[in-house]
Formats: sequence, C-alpha cells, structure tokens
Amino acid sequence: MRDGTVRAGTVRDGTVRDGSVAVWPLDPVPRVIRRFSVGPFPWSPGHRGADLVAHDGQSVRAALAGIVSFSGRVVDRSVVSVLHPDGLRTTYGPLSPAVVRGQRVEQGEVLGTVAPGHCAVESCLHWGALRGESYLDPLSLLKALGRPVLLPLLRGSADLGEFRPQLEDGLGVHLADP
Repeated sequence: MRDGTVRAGTVRDGTVRDGSVAVWPLDPVPRVIRRFSVGPFPWSPGHRGADLVAHDGQSVRAALAGIVSFSGRVVDRSVVSVLHPDGLRTTYGPLSPAVVRGQRVEQGEVLGTVAPGHCAVESCLHWGALRGESYLDPLSLLKALGRPVLLPLLRGSADLGEFRPQLEDGLGVHLADP
C-alpha cells in the first residue's frame, strides 16, 4: 500500500496479537539504513532496532496506539517509549518529545520530531520494539499478509526496471538504489 499501512505480521514474537494494523513512524515511507540484528544471547553484540532515514525536525508518529511509558533522556539523547495494549513496547529516538509519560496516543499521532545525534552519516530515527525483555525487529510489525510477490531473475544486475513500482507498491516500502 502506498501510504505505508500494512497488516501486522506473524514473525517470531513480533506479532501484534490484537490484529492491529501497524504504520511506519515516518511519512513518507523511509529508507532503512541499518536493520535489526542480534546474536544468540541477550548480551551478544548487535543492533536492537532499525535506523530509518529522516531529516531533523521531521514528525515521528506512533506506529500503534498505546500509552507513553517513557518520555525523556537516556544517556545523551531523548527517547519516547509507547506501551501497547498487548504488551508490545515500541521506542523512538532521538527526538524532541511532544508527549509526556502516561499520555494516551492514537496510532499515527505525533510523538515528537527527529533530533540529530544517532546516525553518523545522515539523520535518522532509531525505531525499536520489545516484548517483555526480548528485543524484536520493529520491521516485522510491518510485514504484509498479502499474496507473495515473485521477482524476476536478474543476471548480473540489481536493476528492477519496470518491476520497481509494482514491487514497492506490493511491499509498501521504498527500495533503495543499489
């Protein structure tokens, strides 16, 4: 879907159990510059979230409705965390918060604006997700349950050519150029 709204997926505990529809925290749909990755143990190195290209001052929106469980500084940057009815918690930072702890937010409601300080090369938003103490890939909340998309075999080229618009529309994402 072009608006970045897709049904939440069933990916390891990343499921939104009440059947809610998740939305991207940035509009338009951002390019992902660093994906979620963790090792086999809680103390393993990794990246516990996804970094999304943004510009300083861009509005950050709640991916799902919930209650703001934290709005403040963590070490050297401001972070907002939203607790959702099914126990999922999403985090957003760095941003200049526009919400306070205990405030109810609706899906798509502005939580604040992107602040500088997370990504070295370009401005970005770090988006995280947790269930209990387990970190989840926040992008798994955006997995579409629609029909599968078969891609053509591209020998020696990453050019999607005429297939790019259909693929982007079907997945609800913007594909970065190689």
